Amino acid sequence: MIEKISKRLTIRLIDEGVVSLDEFEIYHYGMQLLLATLMEGFGLLILGILTGKVIETVLFVLMFGLLRIFAGGIHAGSYLKCFIVTAIVVFIGVQVVEILQYNFGFNFMLIMLIITNTIVYIFSPIDSPNKPLTDGEKVKNRRRSLLITFVGALIIVFFYKINPNLKYYLFIITFALFSESLTLIRVSRDKYFLLEVK
Repeated sequence: MIEKISKRLTIRLIDEGVVSLDEFEIYHYGMQLLLATLMEGFGLLILGILTGKVIETVLFVLMFGLLRIFAGGIHAGSYLKCFIVTAIVVFIGVQVVEILQYNFGFNFMLIMLIITNTIVYIFSPIDSPNKPLTDGEKVKNRRRSLLITFVGALIIVFFYKINPNLKYYLFIITFALFSESLTLIRVSRDKYFLLEVK
């Protein structure tokens, strides 16, 4: 469905003279990503409304997505599968944090942040089969991934120390970064663990 709509929109842009025919592939791919992102975001927002966890869902998706942009991770075989997997991760993540906040404290959050930073340091970035990264992009994305997780950890610790009542929301952010880091653990045939989603 996204494929067909994005193709029609791109053809329309060509017909209107906004885009040249030579740029069809670039704009078609960009349109697919835009539509998929909008639909996924809208769907996740509905999930947040239905579960009564809008703020938690938005926080989780923002932090998960921010790291994913630069670190990459496993990819589903279609936009629908991607949405389903993401929705499950967000829903389970928010529910797990609901339990964790009552049973675990700051030290547990700190351990999760250390694990997250370690995984990102070892594995990032993972590029997509549809859009392989150049060597320059790999270096840039690696730096940005490490910056996000390191600075994110510092901000989480800082705000927890200032106001421990923010623990629940800081746990959401921590668990979102942790969840995204787990999607980096995959194999390129010669090392680590195979978690590729087809």
